[in-house]
Amino acid sequence: MKIKKLQILGFKSFVDQTTIHIDHDITCVVGPNGCGKSNIVDAIKWCMGEQSPMRLRGKHMEDVIFSGAEGRGPHGFAEVTLTFDNADGLAPPEYSDYAEIQVTRRLDRQGNSDYRINRTPVRLLDITNLFLGTGVGKRAYSIIEQGRIGFIVTAKPEDRRTMIEEAAGISKFKLSKRAAERKMDQTRQNLLRVTDIIGELERSLASLKRQAQKAERYKRYKKEMRDLDLWVASHRFLELRGQISSATMLLSQANEDVQASRHALVAKEASVEADRVSLQQMGSELERGQGRAYELDNLVRQLEGLIRQQQDRQAALLERKELATRELHQLEEQRDGLDQEASTVRLSLSELESLEAEAGKLLAEVEAELQSRKNTAEEAEAALQNARSRLAQGHARVVGAEAVLDGYSARREDIRGRLERLQEELQTLATHEVEFRQQSGELEARMVGLRSGKSATAERQTEIETSLSTGKDALHQADEEVDALREQLAVTSSRLRSLNEIHERFEGVGAGAQAVMTGYADASGDAGGDAGGSGLVGLVADRLECAAEHTRALGAALGGSLEYLLVHDTDAALRAAEYLAREEKGRATFLPRSPSGPVRIVPPFPTGLGIVGPLLTLVRHSHADEAWVRYLLFDVLVVDTLETAARLHRQGFQGKLATLDGQALLSDGAVVGGANDESAAHLLRLKREIRELQEAAASEGAELERATANQGRLRADIAEGQAAIGSTRVQAHDAELEILGAERDLRVVDLELRRLEERRQEIVNAEAEGRASLSQIDVDEGNTKRQLTDAHRAVADAEEATQVAASVLTERRRVVEQQAAQATEVKVGATQSRERADRERSMLGQLDRSISELNAREARLRDDVAIADRDRGQAAGRIRLHDGRLSETAHEA
Repeated sequence: MKIKKLQILGFKSFVDQTTIHIDHDITCVVGPNGCGKSNIVDAIKWCMGEQSPMRLRGKHMEDVIFSGAEGRGPHGFAEVTLTFDNADGLAPPEYSDYAEIQVTRRLDRQGNSDYRINRTPVRLLDITNLFLGTGVGKRAYSIIEQGRIGFIVTAKPEDRRTMIEEAAGISKFKLSKRAAERKMDQTRQNLLRVTDIIGELERSLASLKRQAQKAERYKRYKKEMRDLDLWVASHRFLELRGQISSATMLLSQANEDVQASRHALVAKEASVEADRVSLQQMGSELERGQGRAYELDNLVRQLEGLIRQQQDRQAALLERKELATRELHQLEEQRDGLDQEASTVRLSLSELESLEAEAGKLLAEVEAELQSRKNTAEEAEAALQNARSRLAQGHARVVGAEAVLDGYSARREDIRGRLERLQEELQTLATHEVEFRQQSGELEARMVGLRSGKSATAERQTEIETSLSTGKDALHQADEEVDALREQLAVTSSRLRSLNEIHERFEGVGAGAQAVMTGYADASGDAGGDAGGSGLVGLVADRLECAAEHTRALGAALGGSLEYLLVHDTDAALRAAEYLAREEKGRATFLPRSPSGPVRIVPPFPTGLGIVGPLLTLVRHSHADEAWVRYLLFDVLVVDTLETAARLHRQGFQGKLATLDGQALLSDGAVVGGANDESAAHLLRLKREIRELQEAAASEGAELERATANQGRLRADIAEGQAAIGSTRVQAHDAELEILGAERDLRVVDLELRRLEERRQEIVNAEAEGRASLSQIDVDEGNTKRQLTDAHRAVADAEEATQVAASVLTERRRVVEQQAAQATEVKVGATQSRERADRERSMLGQLDRSISELNAREARLRDDVAIADRDRGQAAGRIRLHDGRLSETAHEA
């Protein structure tokens, strides 16, 4: 794959659309400093997926977007498109069929990033996988930057291996391998976590089983309770339904009884009214009866008169029969005296007519007097009837008042009984109200406690969740820290191994010293220790240590002496030199641990501005190396600059002067200086770097152990927090259920309290109504008693008036009866006189006829006798009829 074309828009200094065609031959971009040559390489790396703004020479990723210039505003986005030639078919299989592959990356100022391959949206991972194994990529060997060659030359083997693997095309598989290894590590960690969780679960399995059994029992009991509640509720429903039916029936019966009572009351009222009407009718009947009695009395008298009349007639008929008989026997005797008898009859008739006139006159006078007496008796009877009516009314008022008083007493007793029952019920309600209020208080206190517990549980859950979230964040940071520490430790360890390998191979040392330190020591069986058959101790550079800022001064002071080989004695040096000569492996300088020669006196070292101090005091070494260290460094003074060294040399200092920047002024005035020569201090720097890396690796290892321990502790805390959250959720759920139950019980208690209050109010109202009814009954009873007293008084007055009216009526009836008897006698007398006169007239006519028809007289007399017998029978029948009517009239009277 080769880059064919580069299109840039809004990236760094390329504000406008810029297209760069890259041929297959060598292409070079030239221009003055700051024209944007490096931006082209940055655009290529950025398009290939570079995520570090530092590698793009910026602080933030948004810095790659054109930020504006004089006359040009900032751009809203950056977009780079790379077109690759895939004629060789080296692209991954999914893109191998394309002759050209176009990769586009776009970024806006909101941080939204977009990747496309052949204008198809893809992920960053897809772009990375596209370039793996092709030699092309954001950090591949195909991009050579400033300092890259030196890095490749001095790179450690692992870095070189990476470039070799990339060139060989196996980096993709290495990356897949590392990804698989990371997944395996994560899987191992997950397995460890799962193992820990399984252990925790196994430890809590017995408890969970017990809890599950309790939960099952709870569900079973809950179901049984629900069934029992349903059963009780159904029975209660049926009972209430039966009670409602009974109450409905009782209500219907009560309504019917009320209706019946109303009908009975109406009937009673109608009966009373009927009785009143009947009483009035009876009064009227009494009046009519009294009139009827009077009429019957008159009728009796009339019937008695008729009976006497019939008896008289019967006697008269008998007498006529006798007369007729005598006349029949004396017909002949009487015939002669008919004239005389007729004269006598006429005389008697005249007398009888005068008597009849007198009797009629007397009868008229007696009847007028009788009528007057009757009118007076009727007035007395009307007064009696009025008195009796007032008496009946008085008795009715008395009976009504007494009935009302009895009703008042019954009502008073009934109301008092009801008030007593209401008081008992009120006391019962008060007891129940106290119990329910106590239950309400207990339930409210319980609810307060439950809500407080729920709030505490919620707060604890919130705290745990917050702590868990913090712990997860801390775990994430710990994971990142562990990963970073591992990567850092891996880098440090890799660098340390590389430096150790360089040190063990003695790279940068002369060939003779390298041959002695490797081949001669191996041949003599010496690993570089202080003892051995070769007598070799090691390099001078390996035996000295100093601070980093003094490294160059030490290298300038010792120069090639740093590559001296330290031996025990001169014999060991000779053997080593013979080895080099024999093997023809170069030359080397050997320094005994105890150098011989004249004693070197340490010159006095000046002090002052620019003077660091004697090098002997700035170097660290073992006590056994004191002799040769003093031999090499006894007169070396470290100063800051070469000017300070020259000034001290002019002032007469006879020792060697070394500067911090690696230059030296020898005692004979020779100057060692110029550009930095790193060869002298290489061994010292390598040794110092190895020591620093060892310290860093130890520190990083300890930090990794601490971070790993912290990571495990955080995971344990998170697991514990999750378990605590589960427990708090269960507790919160249980608390919620208890709160709901308590609220339901409290609603039931409040409902009962409201019902008790309503019933108590009803009782209070009923008591007030009862007491008001008692007061009204007392008032009505007083009024009724006064009415009863008035009624008794009216009854007494009516009785007295009735007695007076009855006595008056009796007296007047006696007078009427006497007058009626007298009138009857007068009527009887008048009747008798009239009848006698009629008989006389009849006799006179008979006599006249007898005189005229004497011959037929006998036959008529005989007929008269028969007629008389018949009339006597009729008279007897009339007498019997009148006697029967008289008996009926007497009985009716």
